[in-house]
Amino acid sequence: MADQEKEKEVKPAEAKEEKKTESKPEAPATGKSSDQKKKINQLTLAEVEKELKSVKEKMGGFGSHHAEHLLLRKKELTGQ
Repeated sequence: MADQEKEKEVKPAEAKEEKKTESKPEAPATGKSSDQKKKINQLTLAEVEKELKSVKEKMGGFGSHHAEHLLLRKKELTGQ
């Protein structure tokens, strides 16, 4: 019986260690990952339009400062 109790105590500790190692995010192999955010003034027209679509869906409009800056960038790129 004592052996079974020791095994039960060891198993939860091992499970915790496994969870800790699994939850670590993998480091990107290159210096710059594709998920890294760009500054608005470095975005292309396609990227700006994609961001505007995302902002409209998530925030329900273009009232935020982020959306306003995206609209200004779009205006710069289209030459209007």
